[in-house]
Amino acid sequence: MKKKLLLLGMLMSIFFANAQCETSSFITTNYIKDAKILALREILSDPNDVDYDNPEIPQSRYQPYLEDLSVIYSNVQSIADVDSVFVQFQIHANPAYTNITPYNNFKFSVSADTEWLTNYKNTGVSGVAELDALMNTYDFTIDNYQDFSTCSCTWFSLKTDDVINMTALENDFLNIEGIENAEGYISFDEAFNYDGVLYSISGPWNEDNYVEVADIIYNTDTETYQFFLYAGDCLSGCQQSKSWDIQMNDNCTFNFLANDDFAYATIECYPNPVKDVLHISSDKPIENVRIYNLNGALLKESKSFGAIDVSQLASGVYFVQLTGETGSTLTKKFIKY
Repeated sequence: MKKKLLLLGMLMSIFFANAQCETSSFITTNYIKDAKILALREILSDPNDVDYDNPEIPQSRYQPYLEDLSVIYSNVQSIADVDSVFVQFQIHANPAYTNITPYNNFKFSVSADTEWLTNYKNTGVSGVAELDALMNTYDFTIDNYQDFSTCSCTWFSLKTDDVINMTALENDFLNIEGIENAEGYISFDEAFNYDGVLYSISGPWNEDNYVEVADIIYNTDTETYQFFLYAGDCLSGCQQSKSWDIQMNDNCTFNFLANDDFAYATIECYPNPVKDVLHISSDKPIENVRIYNLNGALLKESKSFGAIDVSQLASGVYFVQLTGETGSTLTKKFIKY
C-alpha cells in the first residue's frame, strides 16, 4: 500500500511539474497586478464562478497568467515585436477601458442619522465590528467623503493598494446597519494608463495620433493574449488601435500571430457619435462583426460589415469587435446618441 501511495505521489509531482511554467522575476515584480486583474475579469464574467463571491483573488487563479506572461517575456524565439510589448511599450492590463474591472475603490452611502457616522468620519473607525473588520481585512482607507442634503446621507470612497473583488464585498457592506448603497468603482483616470515610449498610430488622413491607452486582453476560447495600444481622441472613444496577438501552447511556448495583416488593418467606424447606421470601412476582409455594451454583453452580430443598423440601441458607449479571415480581432469604441 505504501509503495502504491509513493508511486501516486511521484506521478502527481511529475504532473504538476509539467503543468507549470517557470515564472520570471520581472513579471512577478511588474505584472502581478495585471495577472490579478486578468483573473478578476475571468471571475466576474461568470456569476456562477466558484470565486465570484470571494473578495480575495486566489493564487491558483492568477498564477496561470503570471506563467503565461513569463513565457511571452522570455521570448526564446527572440521576436523583436514581442520584446517591444514589455520594453518599449510597457503594455499593462487596463481596468477602466474595454473591461471595466473595479479592484481597488469602493463607495457606499450612510444615512445621516446613523449613530456611528460622525466617529467614522473623524477617525476611520466606526465601532461597528463588521465595518471595522472589513476596513482592516482589506486594508481600506477613507479616500474622501461628501455630505448630500438631497439624500440626507454621506457618501464615502474607500481605497486599497491590493487587487480585491469589489463585487463580492457589496452584500457585506449592505448588511451593515445604516449603509444604504454600496458598490465597487473604478477611477476614469486609470483608463489613460500608457507609460511607454512616445508612439503614434496614423489616422485615416495619415495624421499622428499619440497613444494614450493600453490594455491586455485574454481570449479564453483561443488562449490568445492581445496587447493593445489605443490612440486618437481617447476622451471620446479611441479611434485608432494596434495590437499584437500571441497564442499560448500547452508546452510553455507561444505562437506570434501578429504576422496576420489584419492586426495592422486600417479600419474606420463612422459617423462617431452615430444615431442610426454605423458604417465600417476596412482595407482587409472582415468575416464577422459583434457589438458589445460596456458590461461585455453581446448585443448584435452580423456577417455584413459595410453598414450596421444601431438605431435600436440605447444612447451610450459601445464596442464593435471586428474579426478577420484568420480569427484575429480588432475592437473599436463608438458612441450612440
